[in-house]
Amino acid sequence: MSHKDPIIEEIHAAREEIAREADYDLEKMLERARERQAASGLRAVRLPPREAEPAKKAS
Repeated sequence: MSHKDPIIEEIHAAREEIAREADYDLEKMLERARERQAASGLRAVRLPPREAEPAKKAS
């Protein structure tokens, strides 16, 4: 069964547009995202890194 969700289709179209505008260059996409974030005037939440818990050994 193949059901097309219009919201998912919209997300995919937006993602494709962003990638195309940046020539599919990840660094350009990230730079433009940072520029949009700075221009928004909204604060980004930055949490400190968490300590990783040691891996448990299989018994």
